Amino acid sequence: MKFRHSDGESRMIADVTPITDSPASNSGSGMMNARRSTQGRWLSMAILAAFAAVMLAVCTLPASALDYDMYVNDTGWWNASGEFNVSNAPIQHAIDNATVGNTIYVYNGSYTENVNVNKQLTLQGEGMDVVNVIAASSDDHVFEVTADLVNISGFNVTGATGDNKAGIHLSSRQHCNISDNNASGNYYGIYLVYSSNNMLTGNTASNNNNGIYLSSSSNNTLANNTANSNNFGICLESSSNNTLTNNTADSNNFGIYLHYFSNCNTLTGNTANSNTCGILLFSSSNNTLTNNNADSNNDRGIYLSSSSNYNADSNNNYGILLFSSSNNTLANNTANSNTNGIYLLSSSNNTLTNNTMSGNNYNFGIYATSLSDYTHNIDTNNTVDEKPIYYWINRQNAQIPDDAGFVGVVNSTNITVKNMVLTNNLHGVLFVYTNDSRVENVTASNNYYGIHLSSSRNNQIYNNYFNNTNNAYDSGYNTWNTTPTIGTNIIGGSWLGGNYWSDYDGVDTDNDDLGDTLTPYNSSSNITYGGDYHPLIYIPPEAPLPPSSSSGGVGVGSSDEPENVEETVVLRIYLQAGESSNYNFNDVVTSVDVTPDKTYGLVAAKIEVLKGRPSSITTDPPAGEIYKYVDVFVGTSGWSDDKFSSSVINFQVPATWFKENNIDPASVTLYRHKNGKWESLRTTLTGQAGGFYKYSSPTPGFSTFMILGQVEESSSGEPAAATDSGTVADPTPTPETTSDKGIPGFGIMLGIMGILIAVYSRRK
Repeated sequence: MKFRHSDGESRMIADVTPITDSPASNSGSGMMNARRSTQGRWLSMAILAAFAAVMLAVCTLPASALDYDMYVNDTGWWNASGEFNVSNAPIQHAIDNATVGNTIYVYNGSYTENVNVNKQLTLQGEGMDVVNVIAASSDDHVFEVTADLVNISGFNVTGATGDNKAGIHLSSRQHCNISDNNASGNYYGIYLVYSSNNMLTGNTASNNNNGIYLSSSSNNTLANNTANSNNFGICLESSSNNTLTNNTADSNNFGIYLHYFSNCNTLTGNTANSNTCGILLFSSSNNTLTNNNADSNNDRGIYLSSSSNYNADSNNNYGILLFSSSNNTLANNTANSNTNGIYLLSSSNNTLTNNTMSGNNYNFGIYATSLSDYTHNIDTNNTVDEKPIYYWINRQNAQIPDDAGFVGVVNSTNITVKNMVLTNNLHGVLFVYTNDSRVENVTASNNYYGIHLSSSRNNQIYNNYFNNTNNAYDSGYNTWNTTPTIGTNIIGGSWLGGNYWSDYDGVDTDNDDLGDTLTPYNSSSNITYGGDYHPLIYIPPEAPLPPSSSSGGVGVGSSDEPENVEETVVLRIYLQAGESSNYNFNDVVTSVDVTPDKTYGLVAAKIEVLKGRPSSITTDPPAGEIYKYVDVFVGTSGWSDDKFSSSVINFQVPATWFKENNIDPASVTLYRHKNGKWESLRTTLTGQAGGFYKYSSPTPGFSTFMILGQVEESSSGEPAAATDSGTVADPTPTPETTSDKGIPGFGIMLGIMGILIAVYSRRK
């Protein structure tokens, strides 16, 4: 019999004729019989040993390698029933000698060759972690598929670094299955051109210029692939009717990118995190986006540019930007903790339903230059910071409810906007082609535009509070004040007149709390015609500024040691009874949220980021690693202790700090210094975005605070390594020792050997 080992060696076992004893014919027959008996025993033992070796070789083969037509190792190839052939390009030579429909099993090892799969075959590697195929020429594809119905699985392919060369390349191919491969260190990881009806599943394409790239290819399915750390993670160019499901594209420049008329694709359950841009659609239409996750991207989560007819449903934790994009449906999305939440720019006829925006610098915004691009269907079940969006089109003689979080009024007349607080949007109030309406007693703060009037006229805007990047924009003929009248205005002054402007530098010369110089105030020339003739300038004495570094006040770390102050930020907002108000600060203390028991008018708040512990604090901090000391005041020191029903400090810590100092993110605690003691505050880790861990701590008052974390300890007592995300990495698992029980067929082999031993013993 003949058997081939996995190393290609042929073992021959000769057929054996049994030797039997016969009656003695002479006096030497006894010696002959004894000699024959000895020879028989040795022969039986040889047969037993050979059989055991054969069975051991069979049983140590991978179970998956037993039923293939051809086999390859790193020194050659062989047919299942043929001789071993030495080769320095064994995969290619096996393909060249295969017939259509053959299956080829490739054992672990390193192969340096460029492989052309030019017939219908199945190539099965022992595993992408153990079978390495390296391009012999970097200017050629590692695997080039030039036939249909090809299956390639279980390979690590690398080294095709020449322009437009790929680890696995399909050109004008159909019905191929590329699965469970690792394509890294190539120009393209996996590259399909003019190819359709192919399956790409479970592949990893990382650290290439482009991970997985489809050009002019349609009706392909990409599922459960990973494309990380490329320029483009997954890219479709002029490719339509493809399905992308449960793919991961993280830490790329562009996570998932559809462009140049990539239409009618379906993206479901994909993850595109920590890219520059998560999911980008450019000049592509009629695509469906459902349940995708684009979180913590540096620029935009999902970006639709010059595109139309999308459904973007049930996404989580990202911003969405539509630019020159029409007829889209955005439903059930959550856009939190981005620079921008959901933006519609120069886009028309979009439908927004049940979207939630919170914790963004600018939650929601619409910007366009034509009436049609302001025409959208936006329900009040869309919310910003848990308050509804009111976006009215073609309405008359009505008042916006005062629970609004965003107000947009388009092509309407006689609309009243009154008694509300509007913060953290592109616009606080937006009027487009809206006339004969009124805006009164509105606080608009921390928006990009406090109020924006476009192609709107005969509107009256007075007794409002504006503290925004740009307080107003108005290109029409509108009135920005009323006739001065005795009465309490929005900042607690004794006269009604115009509006409070955070950037107005005029003065009151006749003590009526209305500005008399630099009028009419035109909001830094953003009001084209006229302006506010009676701006409000009064600040209530009940809410003075917190102590500054030059005031001689009692603020710790400010008045007596300005050299210890790294950064100072002062903000003023209007505090109204029962309304939660937010002071948005910097990259350490991101905001201070307060709910006043009564209306205090304009109240200043101040933070100081300190270089170190103030010398006036002698109390040693608890054990741990200190991130920052900060002073936080609302009003003067101690003023706010009994003024608020709730006070919360929100802060963030960069993920790099955890890695550099081996800190457990879950251990971070905010401490307040009060009455000579450091008091720990309940601190909640609320999320991770933009390279920061974010925290929230309720506080009974304001003074000096300290952010402190605990060093992680490994099981060996040494500090455990932190990952880039700031969490402790799991230890590398130790490979399990291979036992006899793990070898396929080992028990059968032992049974057969036992039978042979018993037979031999019986003969003996």
